Amino acid sequence: MVLRSVLSWTLALCFAALFLLTAIPVHAGPQIDIVIGKSPPPLERFAVDELADQLRKVYEADVRISSSLADDSPATIFVGNPDTNGHFKPFAAKWPKLSGQGHVLRSVTHRDRPALLVGGGSPAATYWAVTEFGHRLGIRSMLYGDLYPVSPPPLKLDGIDVVMEPVVRLRTWRMLDELPFGTAAWGLDEQRRVLKQLAKLKYNRVILSTHPWQPFVHFKFNGVEKSTGVMWHGWTFPVAGDTAGRAAFGGAKVFDNPDLATATNYDERSAAAHRLLQGIIGSAQELGMSVGLALPAVEFPKEFAAVLPTSKPVPGPSNLTVGPGPDQRPDDPALIALAMAQIHAYLDAYPSLDAVYLTAPHFPEWTDAADDAWKRFAARSGTGGLPSLESLEETAKGNLDPAAKVFAVRALRGNIVALDFYHHLLTDRKWLRRMLHLRQSPIPELQSSPTHRDPNDPLDTEVNLVHVDPVLVPHLEKLLPKRTGVLHFIDHTARRVAAHGDLLAAISARPVPNTLLLTLADNNYEIVPQASHLSLNHLVDAVRQPGWVGFTVRYRSIGDLDLTAYLLSRGSFDPKVTPQSALVDLVTPVCGEGISDRVAKAFELIEQATTLIDVNDLGFSFPIPGVILKHYDSDQPVPEWWGKVRDCYLNAMNEMYRANTRAREGGRSYTLYLARRFEFGFEYMNCVEAVRKAGLAKRKGDTETQLAELEKAIESLHGGLNAMAAVARSNSDRGLIAVLNEFGYRPLKRELEAAEKSAQK
Repeated sequence: MVLRSVLSWTLALCFAALFLLTAIPVHAGPQIDIVIGKSPPPLERFAVDELADQLRKVYEADVRISSSLADDSPATIFVGNPDTNGHFKPFAAKWPKLSGQGHVLRSVTHRDRPALLVGGGSPAATYWAVTEFGHRLGIRSMLYGDLYPVSPPPLKLDGIDVVMEPVVRLRTWRMLDELPFGTAAWGLDEQRRVLKQLAKLKYNRVILSTHPWQPFVHFKFNGVEKSTGVMWHGWTFPVAGDTAGRAAFGGAKVFDNPDLATATNYDERSAAAHRLLQGIIGSAQELGMSVGLALPAVEFPKEFAAVLPTSKPVPGPSNLTVGPGPDQRPDDPALIALAMAQIHAYLDAYPSLDAVYLTAPHFPEWTDAADDAWKRFAARSGTGGLPSLESLEETAKGNLDPAAKVFAVRALRGNIVALDFYHHLLTDRKWLRRMLHLRQSPIPELQSSPTHRDPNDPLDTEVNLVHVDPVLVPHLEKLLPKRTGVLHFIDHTARRVAAHGDLLAAISARPVPNTLLLTLADNNYEIVPQASHLSLNHLVDAVRQPGWVGFTVRYRSIGDLDLTAYLLSRGSFDPKVTPQSALVDLVTPVCGEGISDRVAKAFELIEQATTLIDVNDLGFSFPIPGVILKHYDSDQPVPEWWGKVRDCYLNAMNEMYRANTRAREGGRSYTLYLARRFEFGFEYMNCVEAVRKAGLAKRKGDTETQLAELEKAIESLHGGLNAMAAVARSNSDRGLIAVLNEFGYRPLKRELEAAEKSAQK
């Protein structure tokens, strides 16, 4: 009995001791004090939390955060700048002169011990300084989350002297848009996660690209009330039952944006969409990014045709909007009033916006008024004048074939009419008071562009026009309304834009605020993997030159873009960055040595595939109904280049699987995702080749081959979509799976069933 009692007490003491040990935090790493100002800006405080998180995850550090100095601190990091943190004053001589985007990591001595200054010329720049510190520890910020180094460098605070200023001032990431595998499919939680990653990558603006038929705004005009409010052109995407890759949807029956999924009518959907868009704006601004809204200036929901008698449907997948007809006058008071009503509705609904981007009609229908519009431009230009419209039309024709000449002239004339309309819309700047909240100083990313904004002019707000015809570039400053910039859309793909070196130089020579639209992945064939790193690097080099404010990216699906986002981010601060150096620097810290060569070879192959598609068939896989069956209806033989693209995807997949096998555990989420994505590309090419062969066999009456090839196509698409589902990590991935089920997999199965029934007769 005594022995049993002693054992019981001994066990009790052991358990008590074990409990106490587990209750005490154990830190295997160093002790570090982070010193912040007494009343730091919110983003600066957020930066401190980010810094502490980095140190804990990389070094298991014991981190203390305080606004006062600790006597026993073995290592101290000061965060902020002399204006936000009084503890910087003893180091005033060490603090460099910075712009609002400049940031610094600089070693100092504090109480005879190494210490570090981490800060910037604004709260956003201080946050970038923190993420730069993490980058130098080996942390890599992907668009889907952070990866941590497999072998962190020794932690030291001495010997560091880094001062960074951008060579590209405006680095803009576009979000939303219209397709279900773009960011319009994301709920606010997913939007916030990606916005945080973009902020870590030092992107400093977000453009929210909207369309009039979407539910983000409601307005009335002349007795007509907006009633169109849908996502994705009104298409629906069932994902229950026989859905290839169904596991990605977690049991959902229909694919939708999660924040809009429960809305059952127009009013509920509009309210949910407004909360989503307002949440994105607020989250981006909290992270130090400015926010612009892109909206069509002369495109309206179809119900407003009743108040614009000369309107006509705007060509597109769903015919949900109307715009000016060919003979519409750009100074028509009804047109201007309707456009202002729509713009006001957006900007009243989202009053904290920083910029507006007005887009012209995508298709050049608005042409008949070009002669009168050009006469008004000539009168505005005064002495010095402008060339004749006839001479500009001859320039537009160039050496093009006859059909292309007709289109080029129509595009020029339509753009002239649109520019004249903008003059009528923007001449009276008083109404812009309602457009944007007014800042007391220029937007930080543009503060070194004095021609762009005048902080002493209370009516000076940032308005940008999207696209000016290349023929008009030499006369830009004479054609733009006062205090407007241009976002230049030169061509659909980065490779095509890079070929326009003379035009890029001509744009930079004009004394107006110019930004360049960079296509990271073109929607005309965005279903399949793409890469254009060599061309994009060339274009970033172009916008580093004087005359450019910066760039805006264009894409739909985000899955392939981690390397691209990293290349543009680092290249905006360091002109020596190349695609190869960026890839090695991105991959090696998180995947380990010997992996980057495999990844580089894979992306080289993807870029080859991208170029083949771009050269041979720009509309190869535009994601609309018929995207796959259009190949079934063609009487052309299987193109030779299809096989080359398929082999590129196959070999890229193999390289990425080899990289994944050798990669360290933390980095495998990156390599495995791309291996599966490239596997999907390989299977997609197998699918369309089989579809083409099936269609040819059908026309020859070869039913046996037709059925066999349709079965191959279905099997390939099923395998490709399951490969994507296995690694789906965003609603962009799930949206792609949903789209190809509705527009490809199910139509193929229906065609196979019809062919089987026909064969049995």
